[in-house]
Amino acid sequence: MHERPQPRGCSIKSLLRYCLSSWLFPVTLLAVVAADQGTKLWVRASLAFGEQVSVIDGFLNVVHTMNRGIAFGFLSNSYHPYKTLILSFGALVAVVVFSWFAAHYGGRRRAVSLAVALLIGGTLGNLIDRMSYGGVIDFADFHYMHSYHWPAFNVADAAVSTATLIILVRIVRIGLGESHSENADLCSSEQVLEPPAEQDSSER
Repeated sequence: MHERPQPRGCSIKSLLRYCLSSWLFPVTLLAVVAADQGTKLWVRASLAFGEQVSVIDGFLNVVHTMNRGIAFGFLSNSYHPYKTLILSFGALVAVVVFSWFAAHYGGRRRAVSLAVALLIGGTLGNLIDRMSYGGVIDFADFHYMHSYHWPAFNVADAAVSTATLIILVRIVRIGLGESHSENADLCSSEQVLEPPAEQDSSER
């Protein structure tokens, strides 16, 4: 007896074609890059390096800092002559890996299209900084009563984090039993089916 074929998710090519066919993808991507670069330009023009301004006392400061590591200040104190190049290449690899997860677990959905746009927009925003300054400008300093400070971040970091959260929620929903075949319904043009099991010679 043959097992019922189980559809898989989309290919990255199919997902990107779907993203580009909708206004949501380019508008979100451009909005993230514009907001990210706009806020950074404002910080550079308004605050000296290292200066900070309290926006909500005991909760939020705007600071002018430079992160030469990855998101939220990780690896910022490490040194390597090709650090900018390595981190930039790593960001591009992360986009490819993320897109694979988005295609495999998300399918052609508006939420997934939004996630990919947020990721690419955020990656481009920080990549522009790395190519221009050798590091990333961070300015949002959330803290609790001046004691515990979350690592400073920017709009691009927030966009990438939101994109990751969207895909993680999608993966969890699949893990909790949501039908994975829904992806195939939305990606029917490139649906891949498992080959049917061969019949045993004794059944012929």
